[in-house]
Amino acid sequence: MNSETTRTEIKVWSVSKGDIKFVEETSFASEHLEKHLERWLEQSPDLLGRELLVIGRQVSTACGPLDLLAIDALGAVYIIELKRSMLPREAVTQALDYASWLNSASSDEILRVAEEYLKAPLDETFQDKFGDQMPDITPQNHKILVVGTGLDAGAERLIGYLSRRHSVQINAVFFKYVKVGGKELLVRSVLVPDFDQSSTRRPPSSELLENAKRRGVESMVDLLRTLSSASGAMAEPDEYVWEGRSRAFGGAFRYWRKDLAGKYRMIFGVSVTNRWGAQDSEVDVWIRPREVGQVTGLPSKRVSGTFAGFRRIQSQSRANRWVMRLVNEREARKFITVLKNMFEAHPGSYKGEN
Repeated sequence: MNSETTRTEIKVWSVSKGDIKFVEETSFASEHLEKHLERWLEQSPDLLGRELLVIGRQVSTACGPLDLLAIDALGAVYIIELKRSMLPREAVTQALDYASWLNSASSDEILRVAEEYLKAPLDETFQDKFGDQMPDITPQNHKILVVGTGLDAGAERLIGYLSRRHSVQINAVFFKYVKVGGKELLVRSVLVPDFDQSSTRRPPSSELLENAKRRGVESMVDLLRTLSSASGAMAEPDEYVWEGRSRAFGGAFRYWRKDLAGKYRMIFGVSVTNRWGAQDSEVDVWIRPREVGQVTGLPSKRVSGTFAGFRRIQSQSRANRWVMRLVNEREARKFITVLKNMFEAHPGSYKGEN
């Protein structure tokens, strides 16, 4: 076994009337074409061991057609490269090539790919799939899955080196195809059992605040958090928003509020990193004009105009996000005052709920 990875080998036996018989593996390549596995994973991506929403198939990229593109409940983007048999080293390098393309892509580009494939708005499909408001989708937050019946030694060494030594989010998933008593079975195993556990968990507040402290913006972040009790529970009537935490953009607090239909909408967020180029002592915040409009009943253009006095550093229309940079505590107080005044003047269905 490679010292950098932990391979799990799965064998199958059948038990009939007390007799135990080893089930010989049938070559997946001899029974099914690669497109069959691709179709199965497209229809049931949870076969890969995580809850995923497929947002693209045979996606056109500068590196060639990408087999499957998917996202998880936290907004991470998955590159899924398929082979019908053993995974050679070249399959890993091909997947890395796709990752380099994704790393340079924009959020708008990924949303466009998704909506062309889904034939529906991505945020609505996401909410139907995961039962939650869609987080920000950033193509730089991605993971790689190479899928086949096994992999050669060179591919295993490369994946182990990247995942263990350089924290690249890459793993190999193996499917064995067997027939038992006229039934067809798919058996799954993985190369790196603890793949992406640390990166998909929601960070604790202490971790985000420690990052803010290192950058000298802890007091500004504390001010912005006063809109919520930060209790971890959904907002009560005397609170303005509910606070959540995410690894989006390297680490962020995110805030939800009920819309006119009683659904929680993510309306703004506070980054504790310098992902968009903020200097130490500066904090980047973003708002979603459409969602703010949904919780207040205001047109999104009017919402956007309300924040016109802040320095806007980025606008992504398809991602429905304005990113603004706050340079001192006075601007942080002004930001939360604008939101409070908007909620109080236009409470929608939220004010006075029990």
